[in-house]
Amino acid sequence: MALRIEHQIIDFGSARLANSNAQSAASRLQRLSSGVRADARPQDGGSQAVKVHHSGISEVQRNTQECAALLQTAVGALNDIQSVLQRMRDLAAQATNDALTASQRSRLHIQLAELTGKVDRVAQNTAHDGKKLLDGSLAAGAVLPSGARTSPPMKFAIAASTSRALGLTGEEGVLSLGSGANAQGALSAIRTAIESVSAQEAELTSVVNGLRFTAATLSVESENASAAASRITDLGMATEVANAARAQILSQSATAMLVHAQHASQGVGQLVR
Repeated sequence: MALRIEHQIIDFGSARLANSNAQSAASRLQRLSSGVRADARPQDGGSQAVKVHHSGISEVQRNTQECAALLQTAVGALNDIQSVLQRMRDLAAQATNDALTASQRSRLHIQLAELTGKVDRVAQNTAHDGKKLLDGSLAAGAVLPSGARTSPPMKFAIAASTSRALGLTGEEGVLSLGSGANAQGALSAIRTAIESVSAQEAELTSVVNGLRFTAATLSVESENASAAASRITDLGMATEVANAARAQILSQSATAMLVHAQHASQGVGQLVR
């Protein structure tokens, strides 16, 4: 081994390796402490795209679940109205009997009027997060945004289910049961209302089922997006622990060899004494 004064090649090489191994060990420890692959957590194109995709899925999933909850509230209220209408139909069918006295018809009419008022109370008071559902305010349609994705917004409409909208009241008030003929007319109107509510309930139920299916699909897609993000950014802890131990051993070894290199360089000084 040549002895030099101006350029201590051994010292420089040992110092370079010691610095390199020390930086590698520090980098490994930083990764272990953060749990991610990148030391300073930079956002590369792949991980950023996955993160945006996952965020878009989550937003659409929230909108879908919110829409399903809203429509389910409307379906439940329509089911209540349907029960009331069936009771009203029974009263009107009973009133078609020409053998009823005026007093009996009067009692049936009072019951019919009470039930008509109940239809209005349900229609006017049914709401989801403060938004009225059956008063006709959503008859023109409503839109829930699809979020950051390119899929079209979700649209739905809920027709008014008040007594007037269902044809149960008019300019003269509630349906009349004053005679058998009037009762027949009332029975026909109530049957039409039942069909209308049934059709609306079936349509909304179908939409709710579709939204639930969409939510389930989005849940799987969200899980897959999370797995993709994990593969890109998450650190393999077992492998990294082994690499960190190796880097620390190399760093310690390089430091020790640097000391030995310095001792070897001191031989030059012995020659000039």
